[in-house]
Amino acid sequence: ALTLQVPLIVAKRSLDASVDEYYDDSFVQSPVSVVTFYVPRSMLKRRDEVLIVDDVMRTGKTIRSLINIVNKARASLSGVLVLVAIGDEWKNKLDLGDIPIEVVVSVPLRP
Repeated sequence: ALTLQVPLIVAKRSLDASVDEYYDDSFVQSPVSVVTFYVPRSMLKRRDEVLIVDDVMRTGKTIRSLINIVNKARASLSGVLVLVAIGDEWKNKLDLGDIPIEVVVSVPLRP
């Protein structure tokens, strides 16, 4: 964000007591665990252009959840950048049409 001179928005897994309204989305991580991401509504506006950046992708569930938040805000998804992708199972789950997904390093999934 600093290099591109654009705002940085961090999706968090916990609520901030000083923020009243959030966009949120959840997914099941395991049979006993649900993950929820929160983005303050004041940070994401309609027609904002969003680049989602994630450190590690295994299943694509985090990216899918963040895309859902972008859609709830009626913002525009410009692309997805992932630093490390493990395996390629996520490719079947993230059909984004013409939205580019860039991966810096791909690591094969060990059997």
